[in-house]
Amino acid sequence: MIERAIENWLTSTNERGYEIPFCQYLISEGYTILGISFHGQVEQGKDIIALNKNGTPCAFQLKSGNINQRVWNNIKSEIDDLLEMPIKHPKVDKQSKRECFLVTNGIINDKLKKDIVDRNVGLRKRKLPDLKIYDGPELLSKFIRVNGTFLPTKPPDLKVFLELLMSDGHELPDKRLLSRFLESVLFTKRETEPQLRRKIASSILLNQYVMEPYESQKNHIALIEGWVILYSLVLGVVEKFQLAERNWAQSLKIVLDKINYQLSALKEEFFSRTDYLEGTWDGALFYKSRLTTVIGWLAAFELCMKSTDANYTIDRRVYDSVKKFYGSETWFWGESATPLFIMMSKLAIAFGDTFLSNKIICDLIIDIVFKNGLQEESALPAPYYSVKQIINHFYGPTDEKMDLSSFSGESYHLAVLVDILVRRNRRDLLNEVWKGLTNIYNSEFMPKPSWAILRWQCDEGESMGFPFKKPQSWKELQKDAWDMNNLDLPKSLANPFCYYFLVCYPHRLNRHTGKLLDSLLNKKVLATKLQ
Repeated sequence: MIERAIENWLTSTNERGYEIPFCQYLISEGYTILGISFHGQVEQGKDIIALNKNGTPCAFQLKSGNINQRVWNNIKSEIDDLLEMPIKHPKVDKQSKRECFLVTNGIINDKLKKDIVDRNVGLRKRKLPDLKIYDGPELLSKFIRVNGTFLPTKPPDLKVFLELLMSDGHELPDKRLLSRFLESVLFTKRETEPQLRRKIASSILLNQYVMEPYESQKNHIALIEGWVILYSLVLGVVEKFQLAERNWAQSLKIVLDKINYQLSALKEEFFSRTDYLEGTWDGALFYKSRLTTVIGWLAAFELCMKSTDANYTIDRRVYDSVKKFYGSETWFWGESATPLFIMMSKLAIAFGDTFLSNKIICDLIIDIVFKNGLQEESALPAPYYSVKQIINHFYGPTDEKMDLSSFSGESYHLAVLVDILVRRNRRDLLNEVWKGLTNIYNSEFMPKPSWAILRWQCDEGESMGFPFKKPQSWKELQKDAWDMNNLDLPKSLANPFCYYFLVCYPHRLNRHTGKLLDSLLNKKVLATKLQ
């Protein structure tokens, strides 16, 4: 059933829709991916450049649909560039022999195939590479072969798969459902390394398939979240089975490239517009929640890029947007929004704007203290509740109302925010709100084992909590906030991807991951502290 669904997807998607699965197929065949030109950014006819398992440079041009003589005439100049222009990459000798491929998910007609064979004779005389071809039927067989026997077959998993396919691509994905489906592929009984590699390959293909509705709508946030979830779950597989890097590093590299491309596209679209309303129905909490989400994700993108490359110049337009929109046009709807605002605060710090950065953190603390005080009837929901659920509480039918009073007297993120101000040595700011802080119980759930934090839902773990003391020793607060010993986190989170992970997984923000965010640049220290 899912194989037939993959066939239907492959024949209907465009070339960018199957680009990531095709890269994963190449990885499975021993190729090393050197570069991908996402969404039209093609250089000299080359969508993908790679080294095959023998070290031979290879260039691939991807197309969609059937290719007949008319289509060939339209793309001939690109094919000529593919064949005649050397591959430009630091790891490729321009003088070395190379292989060139034309790939399509449609059919290349028989006459054109024969013409290509004849044309290759002339190319050899000119000492140019042959043009090799993959078309739809061969591409489908390769994708199915990569998946092997790791497709989900149990009725509950198939039901989830069908639910995911019903999306029209306009809203955000159901992250719980998507995680459950991908886990049905990735997390089964212990397997051999080759089998785990194939499971990872299978999950990439299937994730691309269920993300197709969001691709067609250019729903950047949905695509970012979908691929961040996959990346996180693959890290979970790596940690659980202690999988050697050779089995997963390339796969996660192309997934991260996809995430960063989508964030770059989101930034381009955001700054190309002056009006952020969507249709005549938009406004109020819909508008504010969307603007908060976009700015928070863009802040995370800039922070991740800077943490990855010290020479990266953070885009000042994102910081200017935080200054412009924060407060009047953003919305702290509940603790699932906390990571978005922390990213805004950290971006302000990057530009030396300590006032705005501290104001953002203080405003969150005041909001939690004021709204989640004991016996409050309009408390802020816990981070397990999405913005969609909270908007439905205000605008939806009666059966979607939540009992907000059930969240009073408790917070999952207050201690994280207090730690941030303590690490910034802002005792003066905390003095102003300390009395209210002591009325809130600080809750925390730590999944067990530590790698399970990378899963969306974990039933095993330790629930912990504490109230702040009254009076409270400042030295004790400082010791706790700076203590990097015994961080109960997997090592794979000690990298810039953590910015994306916490925005996508707000219920995984706790004092441990909060310390991690403030320590990402000190990777040597983290490597000794994480399990």
